[in-house]
Amino acid sequence: MNNSPNLKLKTVCIIGLGKMGLYNDVDLNNNWIVDQTTTHTKAVYTSKELKLIELVDKNINKLNDISYINGLSKINTNYKLSKNSQSDFLIVSTPTETHLTLIKLITTMFPNSHILLEKPMGKNSAQALEIYRLVQKNNQKLYINYFRRYLPNLRNLLNSREFINRGNLLNVEINAYGSLRNIFSHFFDLLVYCQGRTILDNCVINKVESHANTKLFTDISSKVQYVLNGIGELENPCSMEMIFERYSVSFQQDGANIILKDQKNSNKQFFNIDKNLFSHYQSIVLNEISKDFSKPTNYFHILDCISIHKFIESIV
Repeated sequence: MNNSPNLKLKTVCIIGLGKMGLYNDVDLNNNWIVDQTTTHTKAVYTSKELKLIELVDKNINKLNDISYINGLSKINTNYKLSKNSQSDFLIVSTPTETHLTLIKLITTMFPNSHILLEKPMGKNSAQALEIYRLVQKNNQKLYINYFRRYLPNLRNLLNSREFINRGNLLNVEINAYGSLRNIFSHFFDLLVYCQGRTILDNCVINKVESHANTKLFTDISSKVQYVLNGIGELENPCSMEMIFERYSVSFQQDGANIILKDQKNSNKQFFNIDKNLFSHYQSIVLNEISKDFSKPTNYFHILDCISIHKFIESIV
């Protein structure tokens, strides 16, 4: 926790104390798990630039747990928000079906606050589009918590000469779990970040083949072939491979390790992130977002997320 008296800290209100809000970082005794920062509450609490001023959740037991850890006095037991929720930055980590309602409240009550919203943006593309229009009206910054796009190893990959000269995309294979809208969407976001939004916007799918927990289809406009494995399965390690004309890129260990290799497998480059740094990925996200606060508002990532919603709706 930052105690510097001379630094003007950005104030933060966190709404929703589920797994991503809190519980992935605390043990059974409600103490912080050491050597990791994967939740919003711990990332804010340990930040040197942010100050946690209020926690909001419907479950009073969760609020008592976190109050014990942090010694906070400002807690709120509903999602209706109050004047105490006024802050520079609001983090929404509630069930997806509440996102639109909360964004309506925030954009009405706190039109000058920045917002970080857990993925997915909404229940569908229509809700995502409405959320976009609400924040755009106020010129509010909105970030979606697809954390892998903020990692330094991805930036290093995109700037490599080999990746720049990779050629056209041919195949995409994703191994994940759960729903397309939740875990798989992380990798759709990586795809968009690497290839641009048009890879999804221009996608035309004639037929989707479904086999057990796998979907296979081809974009008939670009000829890119997709294989999605593990749909509906329980948690397991995630990976993605993109095959291009000259190179292939493999995201392994949930994106911590990236391997770029030529088609003869004779030239490999590794774009890995230190294991300890990766275990604090949510701190990386907040640090990158904090740097963006003073920059002009743009909605490129929000438009990416809307495209991801539409893409998922085209293959379910």
